[in-house]
Amino acid sequence: VKDFDEFYALHMRAPFILIKELLPLLKQGKNPLVVNISSAANISRLRQESLYTAVKAGLTAMTEVIREELQPDKIRLTVIQPFGVNTFSQEPNDELLRPEDIAEVINFAVNAHPNCQLLTINLSSVKQWRQGMPPWLA
Repeated sequence: VKDFDEFYALHMRAPFILIKELLPLLKQGKNPLVVNISSAANISRLRQESLYTAVKAGLTAMTEVIREELQPDKIRLTVIQPFGVNTFSQEPNDELLRPEDIAEVINFAVNAHPNCQLLTINLSSVKQWRQGMPPWLA
């Protein structure tokens, strides 16, 4: 239960509270944008990752609903769903995305024309997941 509470607090509660508390500033902004980092795990439904998959699926769904709710205020919301990120400083390889790759995608979303609504961005390395089980979990 402790893991559930921690995952929920980090991946669902924190983004919700941040959006709620920043809403007055977002409404005043020139081109307001919220970017949430979810995971392609919510698409692939990885074995032995049920809790992570569930909270990331929840974050994606929450982002999509809040996007609809804030559309009249012209606040854009983008959810990024990477698959297989080298977040544990493993030896560099071309089967995992680098954290810098995610940063570049965020930069792209932030600098997109204000008329452009990037809804959901899925990404993986070229040698990575093509549905099914990724090679490092097979």
